[in-house]
Parts: sequence; structure tokens; C-alpha cells
Amino acid sequence: MRRFSKRILETVVLVLVLALTGHLGDALFFKAARLNRPAKLALAEMHGEIQIGDSEAEVEEKVARNLHERHRIRNGWLPGSREIAMPPELGAGDWVLYIAFDPTGKVSAVAMRTDDGIYRPPKGGPPDKGVFAR
Repeated sequence: MRRFSKRILETVVLVLVLALTGHLGDALFFKAARLNRPAKLALAEMHGEIQIGDSEAEVEEKVARNLHERHRIRNGWLPGSREIAMPPELGAGDWVLYIAFDPTGKVSAVAMRTDDGIYRPPKGGPPDKGVFAR
């Protein structure tokens, strides 16, 4: 009887560990990607709508029209630039829309990148508009 109950306990523990591993794996690898899909599409829409020469007010309107609840707007790495980002995904699946403004407040560049950095375009991302000053 003792050997039988030990085997049952080991089996139950193994099943629980496998279930927990599966749940965490789904949360880490797949859930973020599923939740970010609409946010990624909205970033692509913003990229398509924002044009070189647009004013900051025009950009704000276009961003507001396509803003998703998972987006974060932050000041960019260049003075006067903006970044619209989505929550992180493993494997650099998260996109960031970079918008640079010239000294007159007009858009000078628009680029989609991964959150790994300004020099890493995402696979399947739209082409750059303009050139970022380095």
C-alpha cells in the first residue's frame, strides 16, 4: 500500500509540474503575441498615415485615431521625437513606431523598429520614411 501511494503522489506532482510549465510557457511565448496582434496592426496603420512634413498636431490626431490600449507613448531618443511602443514579446516581436520631427515641428522621419533598438527593423515591417539623424 505504501509503495502504491508514493507512486500516485509522484504522478500527481509530475502532472502539476507539467501543467504549470505549460501555463507559464503559454503566458511567456504566446499570450503576449496574441494580445499584441491588434496593437501591431494599429502601429502599422499609424505608420501608413503619418507622412513626411506632417505637423505635430496632425501626428497627434493620427496617433489618437489609431491608438490601442496596449500602446505606450514616450519621448524618443532624439530631441523632439516620439515613440509609440507596445508591451514586450519574447523574440523581439514587439514593434516600436519612431517619429522624428525637424526643428520646425514637421515630421522628418517615420520608422518601425523592434524594441531592441532604433537600428533593428522588424521582419515584415513597413519601409522607413525619411532618415533618422544618427
